[in-house]
Amino acid sequence: GVKTVKQERDGDSFYVNVKINGKQKTRLLLDTGATNVQISPALAALLGLNLRTAERVRCTLADGTATTARAVTLKSVQLTRSVKAQDVRALVLEGDSTGNSGGLLGMSFLNSFIFQIDPDACELRLRHREEKK
Repeated sequence: GVKTVKQERDGDSFYVNVKINGKQKTRLLLDTGATNVQISPALAALLGLNLRTAERVRCTLADGTATTARAVTLKSVQLTRSVKAQDVRALVLEGDSTGNSGGLLGMSFLNSFIFQIDPDACELRLRHREEKK
């Protein structure tokens, strides 16, 4: 069924609270234009991710800037008990300053769901893609 997650609105931006790898809570900017979830280096350190061995990739930011990042796989990204995705690709930008959030909730998570953003109600509605009905 469809699950509803409350969003926090800040201007034209929406944030959601997530739990990563079943332990670390953070706030991510909902970004349907981001190919991957992106997490800050500080959050990667809290999660104990080894960035030295992670694949180095080139990426282009929304403003057109090219940069490098480390690609990692998060065991799980969870919005609620029933809204969860496993083995989510994420990027850790080198020298990143993600502002007032732990990063971006991008399509590497959202593609696991059929989703709808309701800006008036500040809600994100999701249904797991594998549910064929």
